[in-house]
Amino acid sequence: MLTIIVAASVVLGSHVRVTDPVVQAALTNGLQQSEVIRRLVALIDASDLIVYLSRGDCPGRAVACLRMGAAGANVRYVHINFRRSIGPGAATGWHKGDLSETIAHELQHAVEIASWPGVVDGETLRIAYIGHGDRELTHLDSDAALRAGIARRDELRRRRR
Repeated sequence: MLTIIVAASVVLGSHVRVTDPVVQAALTNGLQQSEVIRRLVALIDASDLIVYLSRGDCPGRAVACLRMGAAGANVRYVHINFRRSIGPGAATGWHKGDLSETIAHELQHAVEIASWPGVVDGETLRIAYIGHGDRELTHLDSDAALRAGIARRDELRRRRR
């Protein structure tokens, strides 16, 4: 019970905010069980970034997508959507582990953005990823985000054993 209260209090005071109960459950579980997710949330909490996680539409076949929101003097906003069909019982739903891996992947992108103070909108985000080696402009991705998702998958596999 204490673990649940601690995880909930971390989420409530965090820069990572959730607007969907399915995503909230996966994030809370990740905070309880995943060093990867705890580390990423801690890095975001130490930054000027506020990250909103929700279910919503994404372009094409993307299962998750990130977009920059407004920026103020001392704060920048990021919105991460996870395709609506996620969750137990959905016709094309994700397994809980898949959602957790994707949360880690997308939070790593938020950490990258937090380290780039000049990223304040979609165009500066695109330029930052191009400057850091992502030449595929159909979607912006990074090796670090891929590694974060894989690290979370590895945690889940170890936990199942």
